[in-house]
Amino acid sequence: MKVIFQIVNGFLAIVGLYLIYVKDTAVDPKSKIKYALPLLICGAIAVMIESSDKLFFPKQPATKEDIEPLATKRDIEPLATRKDVSLLATKEEIERFRKEFASAISKPTQREVENEIDKEFTSEFEKKKETALKEYRKGLGALESSNFVLAIHHFGTAIEIFAIPSFYRIRGISYFLTDQFDLSISDYTEAIKLNPNSANAYLDRGLAWSMKPDQDKAIDDYNRAIELDADPVEAYFNRGLSWTFKGDLDTAIDDFSKVILLDPKRIVTYFCRAFLWQLKGDRDKAMEDVNKVIRLYPNYARAYIYRGNISVEKGDWDKGIDDYSRAIQLDPNSVEAVKAYFNRAFVWRLKQDDDKATDDYKRAIQINPDYAKQYVGRSVRWAVIQADPTVKGYNNNEKQFMMLPPP
Repeated sequence: MKVIFQIVNGFLAIVGLYLIYVKDTAVDPKSKIKYALPLLICGAIAVMIESSDKLFFPKQPATKEDIEPLATKRDIEPLATRKDVSLLATKEEIERFRKEFASAISKPTQREVENEIDKEFTSEFEKKKETALKEYRKGLGALESSNFVLAIHHFGTAIEIFAIPSFYRIRGISYFLTDQFDLSISDYTEAIKLNPNSANAYLDRGLAWSMKPDQDKAIDDYNRAIELDADPVEAYFNRGLSWTFKGDLDTAIDDFSKVILLDPKRIVTYFCRAFLWQLKGDRDKAMEDVNKVIRLYPNYARAYIYRGNISVEKGDWDKGIDDYSRAIQLDPNSVEAVKAYFNRAFVWRLKQDDDKATDDYKRAIQINPDYAKQYVGRSVRWAVIQADPTVKGYNNNEKQFMMLPPP
């Protein structure tokens, strides 16, 4: 637009001069001046306006808005050689402005980036976490209802989402309860790899080794669990069982004694130690342990059955009968009563009172026929309808059975 304005101004000035100087005799000189002078004046005024813009309103230094279009070109022509630009700027100034623009741009902070990443990660993590926990809860429900196959499935799905020690441990317990001891040991081992300081994992694996049975490896795991501050009651008790299976009765008694000191109201420990005293032939100490249980729990029928067994072994049949009778009185319709009836029948046979023996057999079967048959099968094949004292070879088996601690 500026160029067009300059061309029009120049044209008016030229026309005005031509009219003044052209030699045309037909036109009066005054008339020439009358028509040409306005044109000449307009051109002169236009030139003066153009010049005044530079004289009185000098060009301001280049601004960022002026430079921005030029800054987008890869190769910038030196401004000194350009005829259509009167900017007082150089290539260096353009680069300086470029850097200023770059530094002035509002960039995301590292914290903003971290927060956005955390938000995405947290959202995905929470979804996976909730899914894994749902599988874990389903597995626990199946485990509590003894649906071990389903429990193993749900715990396995949880492991696929998060392979954490606790998931391996709980699946290992499920395998253990289904007698899959190798798989149980494998899961406990994975839990230990993920958390080498897991005392409970060593404790659990020790029990699985014990059931294999590999008592040496079981004892090693129990020792490690004790070093890691596992529950000492469980650790010493389980280790005591392993020493018992290995036949090291004295070491087993030491471990059971430690458990009693730590938990003096734990009944099963007294029974186990009493059983070991029996095996060592020390019936008096065995009796002491059972008496402690009775003092702690005077209405505990099983303790009376066990004390009756020890009395019979010591040859005190009447005390044995009294304890069996007390057990029956405390819990007359239970499995414990079945045991007491059968043991008392055995003593009646020893005393050659066949009528009372037969009567006790019948009462035991009436209470629980299935369990009565099981109970008999573990010791001897009793004559259920009528006791037959002429049957030989039963007494040793009966006595061995009676030595066992109550299940």
